Amino acid sequence: MAVEKTLLTWSWPASVDLSDRQYRAVTLTAGRLAVAGAGAHAWGILQDQPRAIGEAGLVMIHGVSKAVVDGLAVNVAVGDPLRVGTDGRLIRATLNRDRVIGHSLEAVTADRVVASVLLTPFAILTV
Repeated sequence: MAVEKTLLTWSWPASVDLSDRQYRAVTLTAGRLAVAGAGAHAWGILQDQPRAIGEAGLVMIHGVSKAVVDGLAVNVAVGDPLRVGTDGRLIRATLNRDRVIGHSLEAVTADRVVASVLLTPFAILTV
């Protein structure tokens, strides 16, 4: 069961309706929240469900957050580094210079699993 421990959060206005993107990685575009694309730099994990353009969205930047993780194609083990995959979902980081958003605190072997992730913002994987 996924758990959270908040250390640092911040709010920004949403660029679009993000009501169905809770626990996804987000980035900033022109000062507004947007779902992070595959391989993108992410500011953190969206904690709530802003429903309109300009509505504030709460982002966890540092701490233990729930996050949507895909682990079917490439299984995720406890401690694995994670990067942004499709549609703000997290996947295991495997390549040198991947932008790591955090480390998995749970094993994940299916897609779209809400799992606990230790956020380590602005990290780069070196192998």
